[in-house]
Amino acid sequence: MIWKVTSSLFIIIILIITGTGCLEINQWSGKGDLLIDLSIENVTVTMDRNITNRFILTFTNPNDHALGILRINYWISIFDENGSGIKNDLPIPSTLGPTNRDIIVIEPGKNISFFGHNVWDWFIKSGKIYYAIAKYNPSADAMVTKPYWRGELTSEKLYFSVE
Repeated sequence: MIWKVTSSLFIIIILIITGTGCLEINQWSGKGDLLIDLSIENVTVTMDRNITNRFILTFTNPNDHALGILRINYWISIFDENGSGIKNDLPIPSTLGPTNRDIIVIEPGKNISFFGHNVWDWFIKSGKIYYAIAKYNPSADAMVTKPYWRGELTSEKLYFSVE
């Protein structure tokens, strides 16, 4: 009889704690606004392949709450000034889907940046102007059970020249 009373009180206490928000499973949301910005280490690229010139992709959380994003669901494409896509020499992405370990939490008003691929991963030529676009489009994935931002973002065109 004492065991039944004790277990009933324990359940009631857990329900009270959970109902007041004292016990929170996830301390971030998957809802709200998300901003994306693409930049490059040097806007003028020289043909010296020994100089690294990476893209920088920045996500900003303008919300008043923390926001989770998947860090592996973005890609960068390069186009010539006529809008034709440029081939790259990048490895084929893994077929493994994202997991909860791939969620990165961005605090309110903060941003997080990723260094992307080097410009030399694409077949670019000197004397040309190119532009790059970054896209972020995470899909619902059964392997990810925690909240993360879903939608589609496309950066502004980032122009750069190759000398």
